[in-house]
This record gives sequence, C-alpha cells and structure tokens, in this order.
Amino acid sequence: MSLHAIESTRQGEGLPMTPGEVVNTYQELKSQLDTALYGEDYAKDIAIAAVASQNPAGFFGLAGGGKSTLTRSIAKAIGLDYYSDDVAFVPGQHDLTATRVVGGTLKRTKKAGNGEAVEEFEEVKGIFQPATVLAHFEEITGTNPYALRASMSVFESRQLETNAGVTDIPNLLTALASGNPSRREDGTFLLPDPVASRIAMGAIMGIKPPTLEERIAHNKKVKETKQRGGEKNVQPVTNPERLRAIGRYLAGVAVDSAAADKLDLITVGVADMLKEEFRVSETDNRINLQLDINARALAGLRNADYAVREEDIFDATRSVIAARMGTKPHKEEDLDRVEDLVKTITRL
Repeated sequence: MSLHAIESTRQGEGLPMTPGEVVNTYQELKSQLDTALYGEDYAKDIAIAAVASQNPAGFFGLAGGGKSTLTRSIAKAIGLDYYSDDVAFVPGQHDLTATRVVGGTLKRTKKAGNGEAVEEFEEVKGIFQPATVLAHFEEITGTNPYALRASMSVFESRQLETNAGVTDIPNLLTALASGNPSRREDGTFLLPDPVASRIAMGAIMGIKPPTLEERIAHNKKVKETKQRGGEKNVQPVTNPERLRAIGRYLAGVAVDSAAADKLDLITVGVADMLKEEFRVSETDNRINLQLDINARALAGLRNADYAVREEDIFDATRSVIAARMGTKPHKEEDLDRVEDLVKTITRL
C-alpha cells in the first residue's frame, strides 16, 4: 500500500484515497471553474490546490480579471453557500477593526448634549463564525493590518479569541485573497511582511494576450462564457470533508531527491530576488516549505502517477513569487514580469 493510501481516506468510507480519485476531483473542479471563467487555467489550478491543501492563496491583477468570480465559483464548486456563514467575507475598508473581524464588544465614545464624553458598548457579530469553512479577503491591500493580524490568528489556531471567550472554528479550510495593483504612493495600506508571507500561493490574472488578434479572440470567449450563464452554472462536485482527505493525500506525495535539490536551490533565488526587487524580507525557511507544499499539491492533483514534474516546480515557484508581489504595492507593469522572473530562477 502506498504512503498516500495509508495517510488518506475516502470521505465516509474509511477506505484509502487513490491517486485516480484525487485527479478526478481536480478535473471535476476545473470543469466547473471553466463554466464560470474563460481562460486563467493557472489561477484555477491555484484555487483548487489552495482548498485541497488548505493553503492560503491570493489572486491579483487588473480590475475585471475574474478574481472575485473565481473565488465565488470555487466556493460554490466545493459545496459552500458564498452568501452565508460558510464564507467569511472580509471587505477591504479603512475602518475594519479586529473586533469586527472576530466579533466581541465594540466601545464607542460620543459627546452627550452637555458636551461630556459618553462611552457606549455594542456587541458585534464577527465576520468569522464557528460554521466558517472559507474566508475571502476582497481588495486585501485595502484591509486594515490590525484586522489582518486578527484573521491570521484565527487561521493558525482555528479559534476565535474575543473578550467573550474562545470559540473553535473546526470547519475552517483556508483563505483566498484578491486585489488590484496599487502603487506605493496611493496604496491604502502596506501589508506587513509577516502577514503577506503567510499567503502561500498566488496567481496574477488579467494579463492581456500579446497580439491584437489574440486579444480580440480572448474578449469574444470571455463574453460568450458570461452570456452562457458563467458562475451561475457552477455546480458542487465535492465537499470540505473530501477535500480534507485529499489534503492528507497531497501531504504524502513524494518528492524525489533531484526535485528536492532543485527546490532548495530555487528557494535561495526566490528569497534574494524578493528582497532586492520588492523589499520583501523573510528567511529561506518559509519559502522553502511553501515551495515544497505547493509542488506536492500541484503534482498530486494533476498527475495520477504522483510524480513531481518540471511543470509543477515551475508553477510552485510562480505561486510563491506571485503571492508576494500581489500583496505588495506595485506598478501594473510589474505583473507582466512574473513569468520572466520565474524562468530565470527555475533555471538556476
């Protein structure tokens, strides 16, 4: 029996999860996302890998690139009601406090008629709830860092810690973030490195096709997809329980010594490039772990023989770079550089 069979079980059956079942689930999810959004195959892979491996992911790019559509569609495809407590929707807004994220007592100070300061207390229902399975951070670069730190503690502990006590969130899978480019001078907030570095996967969306003819053809396909119903046609093809079993399977995907050595070398290239070009400083440790997890996840989902291939290594590297770039203030043209940076680093 393989390592995957030992560590993973089919939902409700107590039987080993097979490579074929994992790949079939990936293909079924990809098919549903295709009905919602034309193109963006890599971003779809990242969305599926994120919910399957329980890794946070970010989708970044120009307005109208399909980031929110993709997030709503993956939620629906895994059996969630996006507009319920299943999904914690975290809007990008200036006054989003930590209390509004996790819930609790909010204190306000206002002036009475005689001019004296009066304190008022309001019980706030948090964005996160015990039933929450998935979180969506919309316009993450416009979200208050204090609210993001509160959210991060929820993901790490799977608990809500408020002044009313501690509540478990046992169903929480992962978080998906989305955001548009923002230049340093007009960005709302600078996302702190400790927060940004926890977004393990990323995809840049909405990059224009290179030629006029390709651009026109692409626009036509996008319109046709929308006219057929788009995300309204997405159907649930799996559930969170099955995804957790798939996550255990993906964690056991083997990486051979040659692939492991290459990922170790790529780690150094990614860390140095991020520091020099995007002023993102962190140790090699987290980058190396994320590259390893991402490569395993992509390989396990795509390849029935569960071998990590060059394509998986390339896309794992792209996912880490895109996540870091997207969470930092940057210029639109920076988004086009991801492919060239990845090609350079993966050839080290």
